[in-house]
Amino acid sequence: YFVDSYLETPPPNSDTLQQARYSLLPDFHFAIPEWYPTDVRKLKAGVRQKNIELLALPMKNEMCTPGISTDTLKELQSNIRLLRYEEDIVLLCFNEHIDWDLLAYEQFDIQRTGFDCYLRYKNHEQPDLNHNSWKREEEKRLMRLAKEHNLRDWNTIAKKLGTNRCAIQCIRHYQTALNPEILRKDWTKEENKKLEEAIKIYGYNWGMVGTYIGNRSSPQCTSHHFAICSEKQKQGRWSIEEDERLREAVKTYGDTGVVWSQIADSVSTRNSVQCRERWRNVISGKHLIRPWTSEDTEKLLDYGRTQLEQGETMQWVVIGRELNRRDDACRRHWLSHASPDELIKYKSFIVKSQKCLK
Repeated sequence: YFVDSYLETPPPNSDTLQQARYSLLPDFHFAIPEWYPTDVRKLKAGVRQKNIELLALPMKNEMCTPGISTDTLKELQSNIRLLRYEEDIVLLCFNEHIDWDLLAYEQFDIQRTGFDCYLRYKNHEQPDLNHNSWKREEEKRLMRLAKEHNLRDWNTIAKKLGTNRCAIQCIRHYQTALNPEILRKDWTKEENKKLEEAIKIYGYNWGMVGTYIGNRSSPQCTSHHFAICSEKQKQGRWSIEEDERLREAVKTYGDTGVVWSQIADSVSTRNSVQCRERWRNVISGKHLIRPWTSEDTEKLLDYGRTQLEQGETMQWVVIGRELNRRDDACRRHWLSHASPDELIKYKSFIVKSQKCLK
């Protein structure tokens, strides 16, 4: 788990030898940091460079051939230089032979692992990945293939589907939009109990919460939890006492990287979403309304474009954090400046998410 600047590890001891022998996993794991647009750009730059190196390797080996002529040598050198001008579809293609650990170290130091970079690029950033909306015929084929393979081996399912979707896209779409065991079922008392247990264990990590329950998607868990909370929590105008309790709670827990459910417990009359919105959009001085510059607008459109291309709904909280602005202000400004095609895509994501939550 520890490497020096040359990626060399310490010599094995009795513990590491036993772990390798029995394939034991450690009792801890590293939280994978969120991918921001700047990280994605660095990842693509690393993949481009590694693909250039792989394409140049046979030519470099040929240059080392004894007795090679000067003309051939010059031609090979020229071809290596021209590799930088190859099309993106060539230089940004997914390549199993890339040294992902070295790429991660060169681009992110120790902040990300090679496996993290491998998964992100394979499942989200390949230039030939299909990020378009799912068509009805495509969904029918996906349901048939999922049934044939008994909901297993999603890599094979993705290949047989033949529409340039990766395995993650297939399983995510099936579970959130097509699986009859998950969709449109009333919540039972046992599921409500499991939901409460999962939130106590994992907080608002909805992916883990959905996995813990077993037959619910993360959007369903999110929607159902806050629907229950809204029945129990106070609505309408905040009182002076509630604002004071909120300020004291933020002093205790902070407002960066905080689990807002802890703050909501301290306020006691509001849920975590209400507390976060009240703090960020009303009380905190960090997100005061200020005029939009052309640079901020361009960054906002860039973030929005990236998330839509990845086939994701807009993460306004993340975008607001990046721009140091209120998330609702980012949403309104983006809606007034996005292109018609982006707006159509955005609305289609909203409609699909609403269908999944019914």
